[in-house]
Amino acid sequence: TFTDIAPRGLAPGERRSWLVLQRFVEGFFLHPVGLEVLVDHRDPDPQRWAVQQLWYNGHYFSSPQELAERYEQGTLAVARLAEPPSRQLFSSYEPRGRFATGTPTEVHGAKVCEPQGRRYWLRGNQLEYGGWSLAFRLRSSAGLQLFDLRFNGERVAYEVSVQEAIAFYGGHTPAAMQTKYMDAGWGMGSVTYELARGIDCPEAATYLDAHHLYDADGPVRFSSAICVFELPTGVPLRRHFDSDFQGGFHFYAGLEGQALVLRTTSTVYNYDYIWDFLLYPNGVMEAKVHATGFIHATFYTPQGQRYGSRVHSHLLGNLHTHLVHYKVDLDIAGTGNSFETVDLRFENISNPWSPGARPHVPPARVGSGWHSWGSPGRGGEMGPPPAPAPTHAGLLPAPGNGPDPAPAPRRYHLAVTRHHENEPTSSSIYTQNDPWEPLVSFEGFLHNN
Repeated sequence: TFTDIAPRGLAPGERRSWLVLQRFVEGFFLHPVGLEVLVDHRDPDPQRWAVQQLWYNGHYFSSPQELAERYEQGTLAVARLAEPPSRQLFSSYEPRGRFATGTPTEVHGAKVCEPQGRRYWLRGNQLEYGGWSLAFRLRSSAGLQLFDLRFNGERVAYEVSVQEAIAFYGGHTPAAMQTKYMDAGWGMGSVTYELARGIDCPEAATYLDAHHLYDADGPVRFSSAICVFELPTGVPLRRHFDSDFQGGFHFYAGLEGQALVLRTTSTVYNYDYIWDFLLYPNGVMEAKVHATGFIHATFYTPQGQRYGSRVHSHLLGNLHTHLVHYKVDLDIAGTGNSFETVDLRFENISNPWSPGARPHVPPARVGSGWHSWGSPGRGGEMGPPPAPAPTHAGLLPAPGNGPDPAPAPRRYHLAVTRHHENEPTSSSIYTQNDPWEPLVSFEGFLHNN
């Protein structure tokens, strides 16, 4: 079998894809055979597609004929791979091994339960819990979206949603150095397969189906694609032991730590993303993503060790980074909002109560780095409004050679812009195949404010 790499070329209009050939066994992602092929498939007639280059075991070849001739002449460095075992293959999910500490693996560990029933309310896509209320849906392109988030009746955000997940790789093989996955282009929100009770979510969770009309003739039902459950956090929400400093205490007080979890998954080829939104009873909302599944790996060569780690005899785990983009559409205490970035630094002052001493104290905000939203609409306690949006902080350096083959969201830790109805998403399903001239330009959102 094979894995195909994107983007498909180095400039707009190209359709050239590197294919990584692999053994067709369980976990084939971890079984490259050392051969990668560059196919030009720009012509709509597959009969006119052509192999442009090949890479085998660290060397490039201009044609299959050149590779075959080198093999016949005995001048080809052949990678000899052992036959994979029929059982307990290293890439399989078959349970094997035991802990050196003797911890039993044949019995269940801790479980989540609801001894007095559910404390959340769910009707359709409307969810309420601990002061929170919201609506949610599963968008086929990118995944979970939350709408009209309110806490104790006050709106916190109009929308909080996943927009894009990007993975950039480095490597010595051509496929590795070309890999820049933008997962909305692979229908990240539509690959939300059934959740396993007791593993993906607790048995006591509520499970919901999803329907997608994506690359199909009609709507397709995905059973148990979303789950909702209350989770003990394992730490108190707050606590205090009030000592009398004589071996006793005046009181102890504490609140159990719990959160409501809204979860789905996306299996984008080799990767499995677990997407969580957590609602806490103190008014905090948290977005989390866990990356699991199989790594995107390439064939090991000594030159490749500069770009990753050798994880098996003929396998290199390539260095890469995951970037996830979220949209948060909100107003703070009204619509008259402003935004600034501030920082803290130590200030050398004279100590007013001890002449001659010069303590270093953190002063008022200066510089940039700490993000502050404000609204003067509540009694003016926010002070004078700072510089207006757009403001973006944490700029990451973009590549200096040639067009940047990535959507602009990857360049910023945080980007702030005014809301426009014609800018609903920061990426699109088409960005993967033409990142140089994207249909949705997030950079344009910032410049055209």
